[in-house]
Amino acid sequence: MSDLTPPPAEEPQPVPTPEQPVVYTPAPAVAAPVTPSNGMGIASLIFGIVQFFCIPFIGGILAIVFGRIGINKAKRGEATNGGVAKAGFWLGIVGLVLSVIGGIIAIIVIIVAVNLVNTNTDPQINHETGLANGQYQMNTDANFSLNGRCGFTGDAYDASGTVVKEGVTVSGEGVQQCSTDPTDVSQVRFDVVNGVAEILAVQ
Repeated sequence: MSDLTPPPAEEPQPVPTPEQPVVYTPAPAVAAPVTPSNGMGIASLIFGIVQFFCIPFIGGILAIVFGRIGINKAKRGEATNGGVAKAGFWLGIVGLVLSVIGGIIAIIVIIVAVNLVNTNTDPQINHETGLANGQYQMNTDANFSLNGRCGFTGDAYDASGTVVKEGVTVSGEGVQQCSTDPTDVSQVRFDVVNGVAEILAVQ
């Protein structure tokens, strides 16, 4: 009987593969820590507080500007005091609004005061005393002075010391009628002729 056993199969030889280069993945760069920049928020709060004691208008503007910058820095992570910046920002707005209102009131007060002084130093005021002819005296309640003219307001007394009319105003001009310091005058003696008052002496 013939041997029909097939010869053993040859084992396949491994095919050499070219050596692959080793690729190293670089480690991700570590970001350097960012130092918080809190100066703008602090400056805003300082100006927001200081404006109520001095530099009201300018302080309010600086508080708003620095506060806005500080808020933006906090949003970007460049600052850690966003709350401080917001406080300074809103203090600046409140202070600025109050400064504007105060400025308007001051202007109104100045205008009223100038008009009052002009009225009470106007020679025409002597025509409006409403007193009969005669000589009178007053203890001044209010004194006015402007450009060499003066005005005095008080109750008018007659020669017997009786109050004839309350709240009379008389106007004068020069040192004899006004004195060198009209604000220091406490008594005024004046005459009324044909319904027109004229200051005779002050002291």
